[in-house]
Order: sequence, then C-alpha cells, then structure tokens
Amino acid sequence: MTSVAYSLVMQVPFDKIIPASVNGAFAWFIFLLLNNMCGLAFSTYIAGICMSMGTQLLSRKYKTPITVILIPSFIPFVPGADIYKCMFYLMKGQSSLSVYHLGLTITVAGMIGLGALSVEALLRLIKKAAL
Repeated sequence: MTSVAYSLVMQVPFDKIIPASVNGAFAWFIFLLLNNMCGLAFSTYIAGICMSMGTQLLSRKYKTPITVILIPSFIPFVPGADIYKCMFYLMKGQSSLSVYHLGLTITVAGMIGLGALSVEALLRLIKKAAL
C-alpha cells in the first residue's frame, strides 16, 4: 500500500504503479518470511536482492528507467520509525537508546543499498562474460 501511495504522490506513470507496488510487496513478503529466522540485517539484504532483481526484470519488460520501479519498491523498507525514535530519544537525553535506533537505521539502509549493489554488480559481471 505504501508503494502505491508513494507512486501516486511522485507521479509515477499509471501503467508502472502496479508493477512497482507488486515488486515492493514481494520484497516485503520475503523480508517478513526471513526476519524471524535470520535477523534484521540478513533478511533486509535478501529482500533488497529480490527487490533489485525484480526491478531489473520489470524495468526491461516495461522499457522504463530502473528508478521508476526501484524507488516505489523500496519505500516499505525505509526505517522511518527508527529514525524518529533516534531523534526522539536524542531530544529526551537518552543517548543509549538514540544510538541503538541509529544503528538499526544505518543497518537497514545499508542492507538495502548493498542488496541493490550486489545485483547490479552480478548483472555487470554476467554482461561482461557474455561479451
């Protein structure tokens, strides 16, 4: 649902909203499936890989730039609550809780980026090997 709302606000073309949202929902489903078994960092990394692979496939299928699909897809993963809690506890003077939530924010953001980077690097290696 967040992907759909974000797509509408950011004026993503209507024919790309459903693919971007389904991609985000699939990645979120993978995250929820793995989170209890593997922990936050690994489940976010694997979900980021799935999201990025889906983005690559959908952007080629719909002949659209990758960012049109990718950005609405990863919106469910943005650690907004942890960013808020980090600042909230910082203002309350509870620096240990603030640092804890900052660590969670950096972990989630880093794993999303690392997942996308891993897929991009793998695709470049495959493309280079094919030449």
